[in-house]
Amino acid sequence: MNIITIKSKLSRGARTVHKQISLHSIYTFFLLSACLAALFAGCGEQQARRESTVSVDTEVDFVLRMREERFTTSNPNFGYLNIVEINGLRHWGIYEHAPCRLEFPDVYIGTAPRLEFSIGILPGAWEKPGDGVRFEISAVASDESSQILYSEYIDPRKHADQRRWLPRSVALDAIAGATATIVFETFPSDEKTSADNHSDWAFWADPRLRSQGRQEKHIPHEKPNILLITLDTLRTDYVGCYGNDWIQTPALDRLAGSGVLFEKAYTVSYHTNPSHLSMLTSLSPYAHGIIGNQQVLTTPLPCLPQILQELGYTTLAAISACHLDNFMTGLSAWFDYYDKTLPQKVRTGSMISSLAIRRLEQIHNEPFFYWLHYYDSHQPYLALGKYNRMYYEGDPADPSHDSMKSASFPEDWNIDSPNNWMRPFKDLQYFKMEYAAEITYMDAQLERVFDALRRLQLEDNTIVIVVADHGEGLGDHHVYFDHWTQFNEDIRVPFIMAYPNLLPEGRRVHANASTLDIAPTILDLIGEQENYLANQLFEGRSLRPLWESPDERAAERVAGFTNGPYYVNNAAYDERYKVIWEMQRKVYNRDYQTLSDRVRIYDMQDDPHEQNPAAVFYWGNTDQRIDPWEEEENSPPPVISDDDIQRVKQTARRKIVPGVEILQQWLLEDNGRDFIQEKYRNDQDFFERIVILLEKVKQTVNPPTAVERVKDMPDMASLFGEDGGGVKPLNDPAMKDFLQSLGYAGN
Repeated sequence: MNIITIKSKLSRGARTVHKQISLHSIYTFFLLSACLAALFAGCGEQQARRESTVSVDTEVDFVLRMREERFTTSNPNFGYLNIVEINGLRHWGIYEHAPCRLEFPDVYIGTAPRLEFSIGILPGAWEKPGDGVRFEISAVASDESSQILYSEYIDPRKHADQRRWLPRSVALDAIAGATATIVFETFPSDEKTSADNHSDWAFWADPRLRSQGRQEKHIPHEKPNILLITLDTLRTDYVGCYGNDWIQTPALDRLAGSGVLFEKAYTVSYHTNPSHLSMLTSLSPYAHGIIGNQQVLTTPLPCLPQILQELGYTTLAAISACHLDNFMTGLSAWFDYYDKTLPQKVRTGSMISSLAIRRLEQIHNEPFFYWLHYYDSHQPYLALGKYNRMYYEGDPADPSHDSMKSASFPEDWNIDSPNNWMRPFKDLQYFKMEYAAEITYMDAQLERVFDALRRLQLEDNTIVIVVADHGEGLGDHHVYFDHWTQFNEDIRVPFIMAYPNLLPEGRRVHANASTLDIAPTILDLIGEQENYLANQLFEGRSLRPLWESPDERAAERVAGFTNGPYYVNNAAYDERYKVIWEMQRKVYNRDYQTLSDRVRIYDMQDDPHEQNPAAVFYWGNTDQRIDPWEEEENSPPPVISDDDIQRVKQTARRKIVPGVEILQQWLLEDNGRDFIQEKYRNDQDFFERIVILLEKVKQTVNPPTAVERVKDMPDMASLFGEDGGGVKPLNDPAMKDFLQSLGYAGN
């Protein structure tokens, strides 16, 4: 049996029911059949009346086409993709050292076409001898006839006003409606005759062709489409609809106004791969087995895309970071189209949106599940184009700034390297502002996709979910430009859903939500809440009751959790308190480390920034606690091994959760090590709730695995093999080779 095609009996729990059929039943059957035939005939007429036309082929992104290797070149060493900076502005585009010819075949030019791009010569060539560069674009028809569309010569060495990006917009009405090969060509002189290519460092920034496209029939279908957008490394407090008053996020704000915003949504992991796998499987990282970004999933885990495939959905994904490549995640097994990043390590939001628009134009008549992953708000914080420094004024490299002096980083970040992206800048505020600028850039790319939904008449029948995989530390708890803590800057995430048919407009949900709940909620919205595979496998719950009965659900105390990568730490929370259990000692930098068996408790209501723990204690294997300070004298190994993880899991199984009285005794005794704030010392509710959260963090370390959850489903269980594996061990040689092939050095 093909493991990719799972029989419907698995996901629907189909049963065969035998009944005696009487003559009366037969008569009723024929009568109902006639009625249904008439009804369907009427529906057919109604469907025909609903048919319309939409515009497709409206955009050609030449950077994306080059990334997909849909081009030819006269010199592969002279033409390639890159990000470059001229006069303080960075652009992603095509480096084309003159002389070079790039040909993009089969480009459709719709009505009212226009080419938009910027040109520039890189600063390193400004003071070197050379004859400047002629930039030229032409169209070659099927009969080989050629027509020059644009031609311009620039020489920044002689003309200082050309030492910048030069934006251009060219109308192409003369070739509207045609299909042609578009040629980008650079020449190392004004007259195209010079053979001197010494310093002709030419660059086309973000070239694209926009038009009104062509008209195509659009036939609506009954199934809701699903668009899942994940925004990598996005903090909740850097989004307008979550209360930020200076960062521009109009697309997200409008989406929130048209749907449901979850004010207290938490990721189940603060690392990218575990978080995304949990969204799609509704399994915690400790259940599906991917606990960090450097592991390989060897079996295609049962997940939401699989269920939707079986229900007739076209499943698509476009990812923008190499560590979500199928080699590492195994996710492509359940996707009809899995567009990955290679050979580039990352893709900009512009490329992801261009790809999404093209795909949507291709599948607008099919029910689809489309996952788009944006990586723009991840470090290094270097916003593109006009977004660069849009929120920052001044010189971040000015020696008078001293806010970065107190920042500490892991040793392997090589801060002192001349090529390190942080090295020139002294002002912490600059990094925060550039992070914000990247978010505004990313928001603009989302608006392009939302515009496409409207143009293709898909908006009213598409469930849109926007969520972050995790947040980002900006020095809040001594972690800078990374995500390695269980604090809210890392685990609280923006989470917005919109669907005109079922979701209310402008609803803000105050109760806790988890990214584990995404898949069950989607199935609920499309009428598959009783799906058999999901009921066997998923850990999450549908969030529909939170917006349908908010007062009733707000009164519930539901404990959520977040698994730390590599079993370093684990957290559980309710609507007020959070318990962080540090399970291993891990030194991140000189100012932030975890300590074995340290438990920190935070009151998120009275201390929303989690700066002053309500209590701290050390949790031994029994009620006779051990002193953790002895191990601090010895530095922990730099790499967490599989043996370390097994030790933590075994320790968690033996862990005894203290009752209320024991916990009070631990925290109230004066031992110079444990601590509790005065206002909680006699708060019975505090102790009762912390005991529940301690039970939660213990349980989630050793949950039933995916194999155990589907053991009664032979076709599913067979995916994992006889040994029940599915995840290669840490430090797997194949993973090491893969990461090094992408340019990631290290051991």
